[in-house]
Amino acid sequence: MTATHICIAHPSSSAIEVLRKAVESLPDHAVAWSARDADDALRRAASEPVSVVLLSMDLPGPAAAATVRRLESQCHAAVLLVRTGRGERVNEVYDAMEVGALDVVDMPWLDSSSVLHGLSSLVRKLALAARLGARRAADRSLREATPAAPAAAPAHNPSSYPPSTRSGSVLTATRGHAPAMVAIGASTGGPNAVSRVLASLPRPFPAAIVIVQHVDESFAGTIAAWVAQSSGFPVSLAKSGDGLRVGEALLAATSDHLCVASDGRLDYIAEPRDYPYRPSVDVFFESVAAHHRGTAVGVLLTGMGRDGAKGLMAMRQAGHRTIAQDEGSSVIYGMPRAAAEAGAADEVLDIDRIGHAIERSIRGRRTALPG
Repeated sequence: MTATHICIAHPSSSAIEVLRKAVESLPDHAVAWSARDADDALRRAASEPVSVVLLSMDLPGPAAAATVRRLESQCHAAVLLVRTGRGERVNEVYDAMEVGALDVVDMPWLDSSSVLHGLSSLVRKLALAARLGARRAADRSLREATPAAPAAAPAHNPSSYPPSTRSGSVLTATRGHAPAMVAIGASTGGPNAVSRVLASLPRPFPAAIVIVQHVDESFAGTIAAWVAQSSGFPVSLAKSGDGLRVGEALLAATSDHLCVASDGRLDYIAEPRDYPYRPSVDVFFESVAAHHRGTAVGVLLTGMGRDGAKGLMAMRQAGHRTIAQDEGSSVIYGMPRAAAEAGAADEVLDIDRIGHAIERSIRGRRTALPG
C-alpha cells in the first residue's frame, strides 16, 4: 500500500519530533518533511505536495487562515490544526476552519518515560484527513488528464427527484404531539454556516433546533458559545434526557452519537463504534425519521465525506422536508453533494436562502413536491 505523506509545520523542533512519533506509529503513514515557519511550509508544499498538513496555530508567519487558504489552493492538502492549549485563540481557529482546515487536534505529549499520550484523537482525525487528501489528489489528477468538456446541466435537480412518502400537501408546525424540529448536520465550515442559518431565522422561532457538528468533544462548548454569540440565537449543549426546546438550539456535545430516543427525548449512544464520523449526522437524522412525532426539517450543510446523506434520505422518506447546501456556498461540497446526488434533498440552496426555506416549511407555507 502507498504511504500517506504528511508534513508537520510547527515552530518547535521537539514538538515536531513528538508529532513525527505519532504519525509514524500509524501503518502506511510517513512524514515527508517538516517546516518551522509558515513561509517555509508554503514553499515546500508547492514543490513537494503531501496529503495532510499538521499545522501549528503557533507557526510564525501569516495567520493560520491565510496559510490554510494558500495550502488549499497550492497542493489541495487536508489541513489539521494543532493546538497546545484548549480554549485559546478560538477566533483564529474558527477563521482557519472556515477557509478549509479540516479539524483541530490537541498536541500529543511524551511523559517522563517517553510514553506518548493523547494519540487516539490524532489517529482518528489523521485517518479521515488522509482519505480526504487522497481523494483530492485523485480528483486533481483526473482533472489534469481529462480535456475540458462543455458545461453540463447541474447534477442535482430537486424537482426531478421521485416524490417522498409524505401524506399531506403541506407541512404544518406540528405533526403528532411533538414540537416542530429543525435537524442540522455539518462538518468542515459548519460553525459559520450554522451561525448564518440561525441568524436568518425570525424571533421568536416556532420550532426546536438540534445540531450535529463533527468536532472533538473538548471543542463543543466553545463552538456552542461562538455560534450563539455570532448568530444571536440561543445555543447550548445537548444533554442526555433533554426534551426539545422551541426557540432554542441544542448542539451535540460528545463523541458518542446524538439521537432522538423512542420517547422523543435526546440521548447519546456509542454504537456504531466503528463509524468514522463521531458524532454521526446519519445516526441522528435516522433517529429523527424513526422517532420524532412532529414536523421536522432536515438540513445538511458543508462538510467532507458522505455522512448525513443516508439519514437525510430517511427523513425525506418519512415525510419530512429536506434541504442541502449548494456547492457555491460550501467550504467543502462533500456531504451535501452526496445527499443531492442521491435524491435525498428536496431543495439544494445557497446558505443565505436556507433560513427562509426552513421558516417557510415550519410555518406550512409551501406546496407539496410534484407527484
